[in-house]
Amino acid sequence: MKYCERVFRHLYIIPNGNVFLCSWNTKPIGNILKQDLKQIWNSDEAEEIRDSIRDGSFRYCKKTGCPFCENNTLKEVGGEESGQELFIPLDYPDEFNCAIDFTCNHSCPSCRNEIFVPNSQYQKNLNIIVDKLLPYLSKARFISTDGQGDCFASPFIMRFMENLHPKNPDFHMTIETNGVLFDEKHWRRISHLSQFPVRVVVTPNSFERATYKYLSGGHDDLDKLLQNLKFIRGLRERNEVSDFAISIVVQDRNFRELPAFTQRCLEEFHVDSVSVKPIYKWFKLTEREYMSKDILNPLHPYFDEYQDVLKDPRLQNPKIFWWGAKNIHRKKVMYEQKICELYDITAKWLELLLENPNGVKAYLETNKYDKVGIYGYGRMGKLLKKNLGKFNYVIIDRRPICMNDNTLMILADSDQYPSVDLIIVTPFYEYEEIYKNIREKTKADIISIEQLIKSIAIG
Repeated sequence: MKYCERVFRHLYIIPNGNVFLCSWNTKPIGNILKQDLKQIWNSDEAEEIRDSIRDGSFRYCKKTGCPFCENNTLKEVGGEESGQELFIPLDYPDEFNCAIDFTCNHSCPSCRNEIFVPNSQYQKNLNIIVDKLLPYLSKARFISTDGQGDCFASPFIMRFMENLHPKNPDFHMTIETNGVLFDEKHWRRISHLSQFPVRVVVTPNSFERATYKYLSGGHDDLDKLLQNLKFIRGLRERNEVSDFAISIVVQDRNFRELPAFTQRCLEEFHVDSVSVKPIYKWFKLTEREYMSKDILNPLHPYFDEYQDVLKDPRLQNPKIFWWGAKNIHRKKVMYEQKICELYDITAKWLELLLENPNGVKAYLETNKYDKVGIYGYGRMGKLLKKNLGKFNYVIIDRRPICMNDNTLMILADSDQYPSVDLIIVTPFYEYEEIYKNIREKTKADIISIEQLIKSIAIG
């Protein structure tokens, strides 16, 4: 049977305090802002997820995204190896992925659409999380700092790294960063960690200026990045870091650069490895945007060209790790159909606005919806908010957003939503998936923006 040890020794913590046994698990096991870490580690939720490994179902795992599932490299156990000792969790976790802060100096379109600015409550919560984690981190065997923002841009992650004095002789660490702030000044603040094995992973996605600027959200930091990559190369040559890797998320804008990119990583920066990852539907990425970027989809117009790129001799180097970037993704509905659906909805909404600017509010009042939740604060969500005017609503989104008008903002993965009568899901391509995720969190009616507009149009 397949076996994964992570749920028996690992914790993943995100900015809202939710704790997971793995970054590729779908279900939180507790919240560090509300509970003690020992209580979370031994919770019923944690045991339920561990049972999914014991019974071989892996039902709480994101099989797309996890490199072990993507590459079919999960450990196979049987016979003497299948003993119960494999399935008993440690008394305390000894591996931590501290993805605790959204703060980043870039706004990559695959991740977010603006620079994240934390409010006072967010900062207070992050300080609580760091204070609660530090006693456990000092005893840890492994820590990583990747997953949400950039560790060097985060004052909170920098604080715990500066105050981290590992007691475990087997301690090792992974630092993942976009590299722009990984200079001598920032390194010296945490260089005491170099007495232990430290792996550095830099995620530039391109060395071509125009592509780099686009994929970093308009930030032209390429010269600074290249300078810092040479600095990290020097650290590696002096063994101040134990491993140096560069990672690229391959997508429609950069796939043609992949052979030259990997070659430069290996020959100029002397990296130990290059990780090639496919783009996943992260954070702010809408379904339509994801489809336009996902070149592993056979329906993508660049799919065949990407398959040809993969044959380049420069990509056959054994130091290149393919993180699912050769796997073919399942076929989705044709792009043309999705575009037509979006056009149809937009056109219908425009017609409604011309005929009756207050049509949406009138529909809500007629159906006795006194308070609504707007799920998704992308373009559609912002338009709906504007159309509702002074109507009583809250915003629900995957990422924390600082609302300047005192509108109540709720994180989509909150355990329970505030009392509303109706939730309008604006990312309509993802409606079914979102519906399943939030149905158990609220008693409110749930409809897509498409259903809302069609209902109003029908009258």
